[in-house]
Amino acid sequence: MVDRDRMDRERPMIMIVDDDVTNLKAAKNSLVDFYEVFTVPSAEKMFDLLQRNIPKLILLDINMPGMDGYEALKLLKADPVMSVIPVIFLTAIHSLESELDGISLGAADYISKPFLPQLLRRKVELHLMLEAQRRLLEAQLWKIESLVKDLNHLKENFRKATEALQLIQKKHGDHLDPILVDAFEQVTNLLTEA
Repeated sequence: MVDRDRMDRERPMIMIVDDDVTNLKAAKNSLVDFYEVFTVPSAEKMFDLLQRNIPKLILLDINMPGMDGYEALKLLKADPVMSVIPVIFLTAIHSLESELDGISLGAADYISKPFLPQLLRRKVELHLMLEAQRRLLEAQLWKIESLVKDLNHLKENFRKATEALQLIQKKHGDHLDPILVDAFEQVTNLLTEA
């Protein structure tokens, strides 16, 4: 038996923001079989909902009463938590200038209405995959930076140990057993090479 609640929890959440109910329904119907979809009638309500739910992607109309899509995108990109959410403009504006403005503000993509459901699904899938790859690379970079920090710490400890061994050898070299002197020299050479 299929656990529908578990499936819904595992599906990425997509937020669709548009003041037109017909557009909200069309976009939701295109995605609901693959994603958990929240429809939101305004940018202001989107920000209210974002206080409780952070989606994996936002589809955002540009022309809306109150706050328009451009202003909403600027606010999203100014917030450290929400700035990483991919935003795709889904709009009736068919203008290269509008598309360039949106991309310049940080939109991940731009889809004109009316849209093909298959194209919408593919673009959403693509940007979710790109975001997942970005998060994976960010995690790998953090691991690398941590390893570099650890390596630098080890190098500093090796340097201090080398200096201590050289000091011991200078102070007590005449009184040290030749085997111990040889061991000091070998350790010093190893530490110097590291």
